[in-house]
Amino acid sequence: MPNHPPTGQQLDEIETRAAHLHEYALLDDEPMQADADQLTGKDVPALVAALRDSRAEIDKLIRWHGEDETAMKRMRATITRLRTENAQLRAARDVIASMHRDLDARHDAVAAFLDEQERAARAFELPTPAWVEAVRAASVPPGAPVSASQGPSVSESAQSPTGAPTGPLSADAFRGEGSGR
Repeated sequence: MPNHPPTGQQLDEIETRAAHLHEYALLDDEPMQADADQLTGKDVPALVAALRDSRAEIDKLIRWHGEDETAMKRMRATITRLRTENAQLRAARDVIASMHRDLDARHDAVAAFLDEQERAARAFELPTPAWVEAVRAASVPPGAPVSASQGPSVSESAQSPTGAPTGPLSADAFRGEGSGR
């Protein structure tokens, strides 16, 4: 008996020999003839069919394994790419958070400087300088309510006929001429 499974052609030959087994044997014994008929008519064809089905199932599993291997390689590549992107996004988030902290610190420093300028003006009984009010108005976040002391925000400022803003953020305000305060 060979150590390798029979090929399709060999299975066909086995089936043919089994079907014609009665031609090769002289069976005078009735029970023996019934066994030979069972073997050649049912058992061998059933075994050959089972072997062919098993071979088809093995071929299908081998194909699926190849497809799964390809899919696994793609998934691993995607996971690696997503991990890299995630690390990059975390690094970008950290940079943005650092910049945000820096801007908060700068904003706090400007607010402290503006407070100092207002205190100095009050100490000499002078009005708050227009540029201080303009900087305060400009530092109001968009959409935040504007207090009366800050004047209108940029979006609420009147426009001159040329389209240039007037009010606390106009060029006149920085020269101390626009707000009338």
